[in-house]
Amino acid sequence: MRMAAIVFDVLREFDLCEKLYYITTDNASNNDTMAFELSDLLLGAGVYWDHTTRHIYCLAHIINIVVGDFIDALKIDSEHPFKVTLNKIRAIATATRRSTLRWERFKEACEANQLPALTIPYDIEVRWNSTYRMLERAVYLRKAVDKFLTETFDDDEDIHRLSDAEWEIAEVLVMVLMPFWRCTMRFEGSETDSEIDYVFWAYETMFNFVDDLKTALQGRGSLSRLPYAKYLLDAVNTMEKTLQQYYNKQTILPTIYVDAMILNPRCKLALLEKETWGDQDADTYSSECRKRFLEMYHEDLEPSPLRSTSASRETSTASSSTIHSTNKRSATHHEDDFLAALSKRARTMLDYDRYISIPNDINIESALAWWRENWRMYPELAKMARDVLAAPPTGCSIERQFSISGRLATWSRIRLATQTISDSMIYKSYLKWCTENTGDRRHMVNDILDDGLVTPDNIESEVPKEWRDGWWREHVKISVSDKTWKKFTRIG
Repeated sequence: MRMAAIVFDVLREFDLCEKLYYITTDNASNNDTMAFELSDLLLGAGVYWDHTTRHIYCLAHIINIVVGDFIDALKIDSEHPFKVTLNKIRAIATATRRSTLRWERFKEACEANQLPALTIPYDIEVRWNSTYRMLERAVYLRKAVDKFLTETFDDDEDIHRLSDAEWEIAEVLVMVLMPFWRCTMRFEGSETDSEIDYVFWAYETMFNFVDDLKTALQGRGSLSRLPYAKYLLDAVNTMEKTLQQYYNKQTILPTIYVDAMILNPRCKLALLEKETWGDQDADTYSSECRKRFLEMYHEDLEPSPLRSTSASRETSTASSSTIHSTNKRSATHHEDDFLAALSKRARTMLDYDRYISIPNDINIESALAWWRENWRMYPELAKMARDVLAAPPTGCSIERQFSISGRLATWSRIRLATQTISDSMIYKSYLKWCTENTGDRRHMVNDILDDGLVTPDNIESEVPKEWRDGWWREHVKISVSDKTWKKFTRIG
């Protein structure tokens, strides 16, 4: 109740009660309670907001839980090869940055093998993709790691080289985790599009990859002959069960995801028409989307006694007038009304029906950009696209702000004023913008690491995309179908 009251106060303060469309949160049960209580508070203010369909769960958080269960299932005991391998790589990641001298030796090992001097990031429990990044970076720098360990440490020290079998385990884990990492990065890394229209596509890709992986582990290929194939298969089954659980929970009332996919001119009903999709056919989903369009956006219907929370509740005169705002002959409101009436008579079909009837365009990169350019063709449906396609499928951008504030307000800065923290965050964001838009590296700001390790200048560098894509194609050709590969490259 307290969380709902705080959210409601913010909505009232900024006059957003009638404009609230969707809320994205993680899967904590208190967020479900908050959404339920918020709907009651809004109803008391005369605004109807359905928490059962307007509250969605963060996709990145779901993937975090799914892959976390997979990793946990592999850590059976301290002597298990998966856990031993992870512990060794974790120790190596720390060793390369424990002192300036060791970092210099590791850079020399990288240069000797014609590799960029990249750090091996340390993994943390709360972010599964940190485990993936640690493994991928270690695999990429394998030759440099072996050379560094051979020349720096004696056999009796705690830091040991990985055997060929342990490097194989690391590679298998990278192969399994890479599609989920790519999916996470797509949804939490886009700053121009919300990507809500690709949520179902992401689920389809992940399920197909899991199916291919299970087939490979149960078949007669090289994966099935690995000594730990049974453990890996059990972990994949655990991951699939968790993924299915959250998929069912998230799509029991799939209004936002279906609407967003249909309103993407590149997709529309293509995915829904597949035989493997489910019990309901594409026509059913399309008719439900059309019904929501008629109820909320079509101008001919009488408005509800309760004010809708959709930002599209505008008068027909105002919206039709906007359509012709670029026409210089519309000098008076009377002429605007006259042209609006003519436009309404000219549209003999609903916007939704006309939009569905045109062919899909696979060359469209951004659904929002397409609607910005073509909204005059479907003025009513464009309002629905504006509302639906803007809904965020993840809360990563907001959580990132909390992480930044946490790094600023450390234990040694407990007396920082809230305004100082806010100003510092804004300033850091500005410096980042300068770096990205001007190319001036003098503005680069790296996060402060409080782990006592040496922080190299290029800690933000990544494994080259060409290597990643080539490595993936080489290592999964024995187990993943061409169909999944095509979907994987699109999702990335």
